Amino acid sequence: MARRVTVLNVVIFLQSVDLKSYQALQTYLKNVPPSYNNYIHHLTIRTTTTYDHHDTSNPSPTDAIIELLTGCTQVERLTLELDGSLRKDVIPCFARLRSLTTLSIHHVGDERIAPL
Repeated sequence: MARRVTVLNVVIFLQSVDLKSYQALQTYLKNVPPSYNNYIHHLTIRTTTTYDHHDTSNPSPTDAIIELLTGCTQVERLTLELDGSLRKDVIPCFARLRSLTTLSIHHVGDERIAPL
């Protein structure tokens, strides 16, 4: 019974995930088992924190988003609030989002410094 309640709590908790920064995305990827990503139905990802391109200990925002979206097979609503463009290798991830009905992409950075 306790295991069933725990799984139910995970399912409810993960239905809507709002990652407010690149650091929040990194923390999520490091602490939440990838198998739980299948329970996400509404996902918001912001990359609004300075990313150090010379720091090889963390993946780039593109790599982190690819890692997360690969397991998000039930996402219905995806919002990306980006402070710069992603590499084009993120595109195939969208083909796997079979439940996706709403996709919103917003630029939240300085267009002069990091255009979409």
